[in-house]
Amino acid sequence: MGKQKQMTRDTKVPLSTPLVSVIIPAYNAESTIIRTVRSILLQNYENIEVIVVDDGSTDNTANELKSISGDNQRVRLVTQNNQGVSVARNRGIQDARGEYIVFLDSDDFLEPEFVSVLVSIISSTDSDIAFCSYRWVDERGKSMRLVVPKNDEGLVKEGESVLLSIFEGSMSIWTGSAIYRKAFLSKNHLQFVPGAKNGQDREFIWKAVLKAKRIVGTERILSNYVIRNNSLVKNKDISKAHTLGCIRRIGKYLRSNTRNERILSIFEKRIVPRDYTALVYFFAIRGFDKRKLLEIARNSGYRSQLKRIRLRYAKLSEYLATRALLLAPRATILLFRVVGRRLRKDLLD
Repeated sequence: MGKQKQMTRDTKVPLSTPLVSVIIPAYNAESTIIRTVRSILLQNYENIEVIVVDDGSTDNTANELKSISGDNQRVRLVTQNNQGVSVARNRGIQDARGEYIVFLDSDDFLEPEFVSVLVSIISSTDSDIAFCSYRWVDERGKSMRLVVPKNDEGLVKEGESVLLSIFEGSMSIWTGSAIYRKAFLSKNHLQFVPGAKNGQDREFIWKAVLKAKRIVGTERILSNYVIRNNSLVKNKDISKAHTLGCIRRIGKYLRSNTRNERILSIFEKRIVPRDYTALVYFFAIRGFDKRKLLEIARNSGYRSQLKRIRLRYAKLSEYLATRALLLAPRATILLFRVVGRRLRKDLLD
């Protein structure tokens, strides 16, 4: 485990007020952008710039933004042709003037103390990253699930220690639950992968965490991740397959940047096979053609990834699902589809 240091300074009030850049990629976000930007403008921390990167929207996103920002000099609208969320975020990083950077999606929102609390703990501990707990909420803001990482309040840890906790499942950092020192991102050439349509957030976070010398967290719930339109079961976007590309890039990055055998082992023997199993599960519960799913499950290259699973590193549920997909792919896919139908029924009741 990495070196750890307990914070001793008061974290309630920032010791200084450095500029914080909040980067929001937006594509056809007219129905959500107001709540998102308002949650930033209502922060109890004044020195903020909001950079909204409109990624070629065809709706009234820009007009909605103007209606809430008015002449507010803290809000900047950057427009570009549609190039995807990664390019939009990278453009925001490029244009950011702040000492610290926050990433937020155009339908998520922050609690009023998010910036002040995270600036306080990241600056007073001279950390590269600070993070908080967060909640999943529905479109009305009703809480669906709390995500509270098992972290000692204010305890500074090295990046490898935090990444290991993430891989073991005891800690979670989401795109909108962290603040980054911009100089740290620049020094380590950390950006989002252009063209990646799924998994790019996790790829960025895991790479950043690995590179960080100092990370600090708070268990306070300060961020809200919005689950929209029953998306857990209705979204049939095949871009989910991009997750596997992200997994391959992460594996290459880990092998080049760490010698921590436990991190490498958990990644290869839990994360990789789990994500390959999860891909078929994702498509199955959304009603994709079962013959195509069976073809995927029987592919030798796909099966070789599933065979990496080890109960020593994986959760029992992950292990059983992966082994079942290996040994009885047809029956397992059918079971996944039944689960999907039940989820739809539960959500519609």
